[in-house]
Amino acid sequence: MKILICGSSGEVGQDLIKLLSKKNYKIVAASRSKISKKIKKKKIKYLITDFSKKFKIYQKFDLIINCIATHEFSKTKKLTDYLNSNVFALINILKKYNNTDVKILNLSTISIFDLTKYSILREDNTSIINNNLSVTKFIGEKVLSLGNSQTINVRLPGVLTTSKNYFRPWLKNIVNKISNNEDIQLYNSKKKFNSVIDTYEIVRFIDHILKKKFVSGTYNLSANKPINLSQLILTIKTNLKSTSKVKNLGNNKSNTIISNNLIKTKLKFQPSTVMQIVLRYLND
Repeated sequence: MKILICGSSGEVGQDLIKLLSKKNYKIVAASRSKISKKIKKKKIKYLITDFSKKFKIYQKFDLIINCIATHEFSKTKKLTDYLNSNVFALINILKKYNNTDVKILNLSTISIFDLTKYSILREDNTSIINNNLSVTKFIGEKVLSLGNSQTINVRLPGVLTTSKNYFRPWLKNIVNKISNNEDIQLYNSKKKFNSVIDTYEIVRFIDHILKKKFVSGTYNLSANKPINLSQLILTIKTNLKSTSKVKNLGNNKSNTIISNNLIKTKLKFQPSTVMQIVLRYLND
């Protein structure tokens, strides 16, 4: 099978290149900017392509993975950057591959929603935050739904990657502080938490939809079995043999459990648990 990864120079995209190339997939990694650390394998080919404009790629693919995104941590983040990355790139991908056999997987984000308004976040929730990221990502999802191709949007929480050099998402930052024996401050320590996923799990999901079940739609992809946040922090401290102290700051409104019921019932995919994902990250 051949996979086109759009936006492959980003942190998630580079992980997908590395992890998918270890399996029986041929990878074409396309990005607007040159990737400095290329993986040298026969299975991988690199292209410089700007998907916000009409592009010329003539190869046939079984799956297109869209990792293109402008977000609050991007180097350039004018409104035109958000529109080019989160909307126009998808329009051009759909124009090129609509009415073909290629499947499209679009990596979206749960941060399009106002998480303070929900105790449980489902795919049919509608309170979209009024900012450039949320609005353009939501429009991008709707663009794909207008086409005739088989398309899946997956809304992701903070993604743990194999790189330890980044300060995001929130949990990676916490792990870095605990590993350095720094004290941490914590909200909602007594509440359940499952707002985490990693690139290994995204690859598990890609394997599943290619080999077992691909049903177009929009799905939350988050960890199974929400865990008490203080228990999770204790597990991290124990694993890292850390002397960090934890200060409980009480509760705020941002604690939301992400429902992954739809991905389990329609796609028959069982995500890994919070503990499995976090321990995998710690032991990687």
